[in-house]
Amino acid sequence: MSTIISKCSRLKYHVNKHHKK
Repeated sequence: MSTIISKCSRLKYHVNKHHKK
C-alpha cells in the first residue's frame, strides 16, 4: 500500500510542477 501511495504522490507532484510552470 505504501508503494501505491508513494507512486500517486510522486505523480501528483510531477503534474503539479508541470502545471505550475
